[in-house]
Amino acid sequence: MNPFSGLFEITVIGALCAIGCGLAGPILLLRRRVLLGDAVSHSVLAGIAIAFWIHPVVHSPWLRLGAALSGCCAAWAATRLTGVLRGRADAALGLVFPLFFSLGALILSIKASNTHLDVDQVLSGNLECSWLERFRFEGMDLGPKAAWNMLVIVLALLMTGWIWWRDLQIYLFDPQQGLILGRPMAFLEILVVVATTSVIVFSFDAMGPILLVALLAGPGICGWFFTRQLVPFLLVSVIAGLLSVLTGVGLAGTMDLNLAGSIGLAAFALALGTLLLAPDHGVIFRVLQAKRARIRFVARLLVVHIRQHEIRGDHARENSLEGLCDHLNLSEKDVLAGASWLHERSLADWQNQILASTAIGELFAKSLAEGQEL
Repeated sequence: MNPFSGLFEITVIGALCAIGCGLAGPILLLRRRVLLGDAVSHSVLAGIAIAFWIHPVVHSPWLRLGAALSGCCAAWAATRLTGVLRGRADAALGLVFPLFFSLGALILSIKASNTHLDVDQVLSGNLECSWLERFRFEGMDLGPKAAWNMLVIVLALLMTGWIWWRDLQIYLFDPQQGLILGRPMAFLEILVVVATTSVIVFSFDAMGPILLVALLAGPGICGWFFTRQLVPFLLVSVIAGLLSVLTGVGLAGTMDLNLAGSIGLAAFALALGTLLLAPDHGVIFRVLQAKRARIRFVARLLVVHIRQHEIRGDHARENSLEGLCDHLNLSEKDVLAGASWLHERSLADWQNQILASTAIGELFAKSLAEGQEL
């Protein structure tokens, strides 16, 4: 069977999973708990294994319920242990999720060794075949079950966010103020954990935990570097998740690559591109901003220096290129860049290889010397 024969339905399932992760990921990112998604996604294996042990049917809904309960228990245990460890959330997660994952792996190796429910499938997911399990109503084929499951989760997330929007903003940005105002911060903490667990559990079969973490973190990082407002943050995150899925599916379909790996690589590439190219917070923007700030600093230093020596009358020696480099301990490149900045603003100009201030530059130097700026 060609695994990409249901390419459209695979894309729809992946897009819905990306939307769910794009809504949950920024919440975890703002609370600095992105690795909670990793912990929950690995911890659900214990619930799946225990549920399969009790009711050994691969497609039983009890497996999904067990996964949800296991994820919530892992999140609760990590939260409690973080308090015991005095805020060391990384250490708490490092203890909790390997325990749950190891327990699940051991149970599966003993009780599910003769079925296709194994650790490899649980780790990598099976997006290529997720469209084969159909949702039928009165003999009608209504599409893949995975798509309907994720559609319900996405609608539930949107409805929950709309109902608790104001309290959610307080919880994300100032939970201490929320406690003072008597808002239900503890309930919102539980709500976030349940929402994250729901997205992970219902995306688990198709995406696998590794790809889920990529879609929780990567698009959220894109939103963080583009904007600091919550609604645009969520929108950018969702759009980045959709682009990751569409790009990954396109790469996998045209180049015969692993689908999960292609989507994960696309999410990483998109996050890296945003990290470098974001207009206000990207690395390149900050480097250019630092370079411009250095040029402005050098220019202000130059205009004060040349004006002082013009007043003293020794500007012919001190305000030459060599003299400026020696006395200000600057390179020729810095001096020329600063002089160019002054020239563009008619504050100073080269005259017979001597940097001389203009009338406007004299006023500018005076304002700088007095601790003010025109």
